[in-house]
Amino acid sequence: MSTGYRPQWRGVNRDGKSSETGLLKKWPDGGPKKLRTVDSIGDAFSTASRADKMVYTTGMVNKRGVIFDINGNKVFRKGYIYG
Repeated sequence: MSTGYRPQWRGVNRDGKSSETGLLKKWPDGGPKKLRTVDSIGDAFSTASRADKMVYTTGMVNKRGVIFDINGNKVFRKGYIYG
């Protein structure tokens, strides 16, 4: 198993701990470098998930939850009603 591979929620042991080494102890001034911005997912308070070379996240569009890929394309189109 490669370092950083997380086949399930919260990692291999589901304990939220990573075996990766060499991580920063604190963020640099100004925070980490922004790698990607996607504006098409609406409001979201979600993290990204990876499965089979795809990265997914959720967002709220017109009070409906939708699943998006890393480029902001809708993956799950039926959505779910929130609130």
